[in-house]
Amino acid sequence: MANLSRKVQLSGHGAGQGGASAILTVTQAGRVAAAAERAVDRIAAKEAGGIAADAFAEIGEALFWLYALGAHGRTSRLAPGLLFARNQCAHGNIVSQFTEWQYGAELGRLVLGRSRLGTRSAYLWSRNLQTQTVSTRSTSQRASYRNHFAGKPVVDTLRAELVRLRKLSPR
Repeated sequence: MANLSRKVQLSGHGAGQGGASAILTVTQAGRVAAAAERAVDRIAAKEAGGIAADAFAEIGEALFWLYALGAHGRTSRLAPGLLFARNQCAHGNIVSQFTEWQYGAELGRLVLGRSRLGTRSAYLWSRNLQTQTVSTRSTSQRASYRNHFAGKPVVDTLRAELVRLRKLSPR
């Protein structure tokens, strides 16, 4: 991602008359990272509701922002397994849900026969992500998805990837 930035003058109440004033440098990478964080927060908010609401759009949005944050020339630094999920979403190849719903054992949410004691309700990356035909180039990305993401909590893995990509992006 290009290191485009601009300076923004922030003025507090009564600036120039004893009010606070500051100059903040806003980078493109910073704006994209903030958008990715907000998208992940929306997934977490749905998850906190404790019901298996569809989060396809929110997860797709988060993957797109993370892809943009990890863009580096013609390549992406997005983790290969998440790149697989993003590409399948972007090209309309997904024919199943991104996620599975894990019923947790929170008070008032325990579902006999479905909840796992000691867990919280959460979206998990689908263990059996159904896609249309996948190119040979995507085979290693699919393997990475299965090995590193399938069955893992969506919000936790997206937040971890956001932290990793922020470290790689220009300030």
